[in-house]
Amino acid sequence: MDDDKPLFDLGALFGDERVNHGDPDEDYEWKWPGNEDRTPVKLHLADGSTHLMAQFVWQSSLTMSELICKGRINVKDKVVLEVGAGAALPSIVSQKCDAKFVLVTDYPEAAIIDNMNRNVNENVDENQSTIKVAGFLWGENIESVTTVLPADLDVILLADTLWMDSQHHNLLRSLRDLSNIYPNVQAIFTFMNHDDGRGIASQFFNLALSEYGFRVTESDTIDWRANSDKFDENEDPENFGEYGPVHFKVLVREVCQE
Repeated sequence: MDDDKPLFDLGALFGDERVNHGDPDEDYEWKWPGNEDRTPVKLHLADGSTHLMAQFVWQSSLTMSELICKGRINVKDKVVLEVGAGAALPSIVSQKCDAKFVLVTDYPEAAIIDNMNRNVNENVDENQSTIKVAGFLWGENIESVTTVLPADLDVILLADTLWMDSQHHNLLRSLRDLSNIYPNVQAIFTFMNHDDGRGIASQFFNLALSEYGFRVTESDTIDWRANSDKFDENEDPENFGEYGPVHFKVLVREVCQE
C-alpha cells in the first residue's frame, strides 16, 4: 500500500460535497444545542496521515452528540465505551452529561490516540478520572478495553463505524465478546448510507442478526440539516436527498454464548 494515498476515494463515497466537518489545520468548535452560554467543545483533528478519516468530524458524530444532550441517548450515571471515536466528541459530551465513566477508543495508531488524549485533556477540566483513552483493534483481544473499564458497561457508542465492510466481522466479534462479559450492554449506532448504493449498513445489521445474535430494538432516521454547518439553509431541500438522513439504531444481543 502506498502510504501517501488514502484507502479510498472520498468523492466516490460522498459525491462532490461531503458530510464531513472541520479541517486538520484548524480547530473545530462544537456548540451545545440550545445552550449558547455553555463553553463549546473545541476539537483538534488528526492529520490526514491516519488514512482512517479521523481528520474530520463526521455528521453522524454531531448527531449522536446532540442525541446525548437531549437524553435520547441516556448516559447519565452509566459506563460508556465509544468505538471508532475519531476526535472523541460523543465521548467528551457524554462525560459532560454526567456519565459515570467513559472510555474513548479508536484504532491504535499514535496520531489518532494522541489527538484523542489532547481533546480530552483540553476539554475536560474536572473529574478527568472519569474519562480515559485507549487503542482498540476490532476483532482482537478485548483486554485493552476490559482492563480499563469498571466492573460494568452500559452503552457502546458507534458513530459512522460501518463504512468499511471488510471490518464488519471484526467489529461484530468485538461486540459479541463484550456482550459475553456485559450481557445488558446496548450498542448505539448513528450512520449515513454513503456507500454508493451497495447497502453496506444493511449488510452489517443482517450479519449482526444472522451470525452474532444481535437484534435491533430501536430504529429511527434523523434529519441532519438543522445542525449542519456545511450547507446554506436556503439551498433547495431536494438536493439533500442524495446525502440522506442520519440513521439511528440500537442493538442488543439476545443470546450470549461462545
